[in-house]
Amino acid sequence: MLAVLIGVAFVAGMAVRKIGLPPLVGFLIAGFILRGTGIEAPEMLPGIADLGVTLLLFTIGLKLDVRSLLRPEVWAGTTLHMSITALTLGGFAYALGAAGLPLFEQLD
Repeated sequence: MLAVLIGVAFVAGMAVRKIGLPPLVGFLIAGFILRGTGIEAPEMLPGIADLGVTLLLFTIGLKLDVRSLLRPEVWAGTTLHMSITALTLGGFAYALGAAGLPLFEQLD
């Protein structure tokens, strides 16, 4: 069963690669479709998936240029994004507290 699931993911990855997308998109699509059809994952699959994610992150780390993270536009974009996110989520939580929801009442 595990070989069939991996085979389906492989075929989906190659199919989306033919249309110019990264194979990872096909792997994700295959996972969503297989899970949506009710197929349960064998016990061994989460371990293999964890190994795949670890290898993916390692590969990304090899390609990362740390000096590019020190550029001012990276810091400006990050600061702006985090400020907007914090203000939006804080305002939303405050509004929920003002609406009287029990979990958020202490924020008033």
